Amino acid sequence: MPDPRSALYFPPVDANGAAMMSPNVTHRPRVRQTLLWGTTLTAFLLGALVLTLVMSHSAGAAAVLLAAAISTTVIGIVVPLFVWVDRLESEPAPMLWFAFGWAAIATTVSIG
Repeated sequence: MPDPRSALYFPPVDANGAAMMSPNVTHRPRVRQTLLWGTTLTAFLLGALVLTLVMSHSAGAAAVLLAAAISTTVIGIVVPLFVWVDRLESEPAPMLWFAFGWAAIATTVSIG
């Protein structure tokens, strides 16, 4: 059987002639996972930067710093509360981080 990484590799076919490919076409799941996380984090950080610039332009730097201080205080209360509630039926950590980031951006956009 030829090496799957070579250019002349043709995947095996079933009786109907359809290629029998594994669902994971990339043999490097760690690379794909790193790229996905990097892309997601970059998108969230760029969104946060754009929102910070828009808010500071419309409300002023002092208002943005005050809002950041207040939201940091609230996050210090909400995150431990979520962790405490999540002990009853744990969710995967990446799902929680994504939900938290999405809620933070959606709330900021809807208020601004």
